[in-house]
Amino acid sequence: MTATASSEALTESGVQASSARRREPRRVNSRAWQAIAVAVGVGLLAVTALDIVGVTTALGEPPFELAHDSLTGGPRTVTRITHPDAIAGAVHPGDRVRLVDRSILNRLAFSRSRIGDRFAFTGVRPDGSPVSFVATMRRAPPAELTAWIYQLLRLVLILAGIFVAVRRPADRVARMLAMFFFSIAALIELNGPLTPVWLGALMLLGVTPFAEVFAAFAAMEIAVTFPQPSARGVRAVLHRVNPWVLGVLLVIQYAGVASAIVPSRPLFPWLQPIGGVLSLAYFGAIAIAFRIAYRGASGGDKQRVAWVWSSVAIGFCGPLLTLALILANVPLAPWMQYLGLTLIAIPFGLGYAIVRHRVIDVGFVLNRALVFGTVSGLVLLAFGALEWLLGNVLVRISHITSAALELGLALVLGFSLRGIHARVDRFIDDLFFRARHEADRALRAFARDVVYINDPCIAIERAHDELVHRTAAADAGVYIVDAVAARRIDREAPPVGVDDAALVRLRATRAPLALADVSTALPGEWAFPMTVRDAVTGVVTVAAKTTGETYAPDEIATVETVATALGRALDALHTAAVKSDLARVLSGGAPLETLRGSADAAAWIRAMRTAPSGRSQPVGSLSGLIE
Repeated sequence: MTATASSEALTESGVQASSARRREPRRVNSRAWQAIAVAVGVGLLAVTALDIVGVTTALGEPPFELAHDSLTGGPRTVTRITHPDAIAGAVHPGDRVRLVDRSILNRLAFSRSRIGDRFAFTGVRPDGSPVSFVATMRRAPPAELTAWIYQLLRLVLILAGIFVAVRRPADRVARMLAMFFFSIAALIELNGPLTPVWLGALMLLGVTPFAEVFAAFAAMEIAVTFPQPSARGVRAVLHRVNPWVLGVLLVIQYAGVASAIVPSRPLFPWLQPIGGVLSLAYFGAIAIAFRIAYRGASGGDKQRVAWVWSSVAIGFCGPLLTLALILANVPLAPWMQYLGLTLIAIPFGLGYAIVRHRVIDVGFVLNRALVFGTVSGLVLLAFGALEWLLGNVLVRISHITSAALELGLALVLGFSLRGIHARVDRFIDDLFFRARHEADRALRAFARDVVYINDPCIAIERAHDELVHRTAAADAGVYIVDAVAARRIDREAPPVGVDDAALVRLRATRAPLALADVSTALPGEWAFPMTVRDAVTGVVTVAAKTTGETYAPDEIATVETVATALGRALDALHTAAVKSDLARVLSGGAPLETLRGSADAAAWIRAMRTAPSGRSQPVGSLSGLIE
């Protein structure tokens, strides 16, 4: 429940101070961590699926209603009898009752009871006389809307965590974000009756207490390392003590679990208020760390820190308010279930930050998670509506068996799922990525068009304008490389030596280069080689974005396509000009000095730019040269 701008650049670009770098933990085996994270995500998905199927098909409830007046498994007050025929014995509203078998496994089985399960109760009436009876679990009514909202949130968190783990296993910030998502997802339970008792006990007594603490630990790790760790000060201190705080809170948490196992004799009754106060203080420290990070950030990093912190703060305000109410001994009430809905802000707020502000480059995460969540929601709503219609209308009219109708309904929805998914996919993609897709299409269209431009000056000017406009770059540059230097031809600028580190790297890799990774005289954030016949003939550079965002992988690939097309177009025009001058010398009697004007590509283009009125028209474009 990101100057570097993607988390990969933040943790791996080497811009952190050397003292901060020395304190970084030992490098994690990214492949092993990725495998473990994916396994955790798949396990959580399996538990979620069991919960959803169990609640929709086999969930039972007691034939009476109980007040929420005990948090420790003690006696609870009966408020209403709903199915007297399912009770063997006498019980009345106002009686205080509890399970006869108060073992943790029996209490867990009662909380996840199936239809037909029987439980023995004992208690006292208001006058002090004893009560004993056996209750048979009845079919529970359909889960409330809030329960399904929580489950959709749970699915989105799990899928987001899996995608982050798959896409950025070597990035520390991304790893913490994935574990943060998994921890919050583990806290959302539906008490499905199909979940085996041993698995339910493992989740309740082992996973959930750990996830409660680890979610706060992961939030603190993000707060003290994003956008980059501090070498000294409050954030550095919090970074060092965070693992120790995690250990202390885990001890308190599991001590509380031990007390819950034996509710009649609490082992450590004083630990609960201490743990609650420490938890509130922990989140206060997280807020301080984010505040310091925001004050120390600049440019686009300020926006990223603000979005991440706002998402975490809004998401946890509901659960923290619930914790404060419990510490204040406020009785539980049905309306408190809505406080946890603030957790929705975490995946969607961080999702927006990922897409809009590139906290880490996993825009695909939010896209896929939203598509899956929306499709799941539509299918659940359609199934519920159609099942009600078939069960309450068609069965009475046609007397067709409900099983046959549900089978037909399942087949219809199954065959419709592909079409629903395709439409939702297009809608979500257009909603979040429309501007970027339009810019991508425009740049690729220019890459196709540029080879048909006959004037190199026009080709260069259009390339410059398209790159600045479509990528929101502060500037773009076009360089032609000769034997001595790379010379900028779209604007006046000093030449860059041919053995500049960036030019050497471009010749060696022929791939886009993040200029922050090397010491270079080339200005900008990214450099793209213009390759012709396996040689680098020029370079296209783009500066940082005016919006403070970073370049996404698909944007980098598109600019690379433009650079390659521009390089081929300029090479073809230059070759055509040389061919034209050579023809004039050989057949027209022109002096050999004529060849000097077109021998050097950079000088030829600059001469055409400085003498626009008298320049000769090149003889053809790339397509004309081929013909």
